[in-house]
Amino acid sequence: MTDDAGRVLVRRAGAADIDRLVEFRALMMSETGEDVDADPTWRGDAAAWFARRMKEAEADTFAAFVAELPGAGVVGCAVGTVDDRAPSPRNRSAGAARSPMSSRHRTSAAVDSPAPA
Repeated sequence: MTDDAGRVLVRRAGAADIDRLVEFRALMMSETGEDVDADPTWRGDAAAWFARRMKEAEADTFAAFVAELPGAGVVGCAVGTVDDRAPSPRNRSAGAARSPMSSRHRTSAAVDSPAPA
């Protein structure tokens, strides 16, 4: 989805994006040396994980966003999770945020995020 000017649109990922999120996760992992094809059944586990997290999104512990490029569809994503952990001597506030990102295309296109609904 793009706007009338043909710019990239960044939007919250939905259930229809789960396969792409899994694909981008595999891409990110393979680029760090992980053999993502040794046991391809992990992809089903990852898809189920994304589906569960999307249903639990109201808990404010998960968010996934995708970027769509004109003529190419979804070309990137960002996924964030918040782990609620007990405080430790080195981490008194305890919470931890993780945000992996992955993309297939490099572009200089303008990126717009829609206003929150």
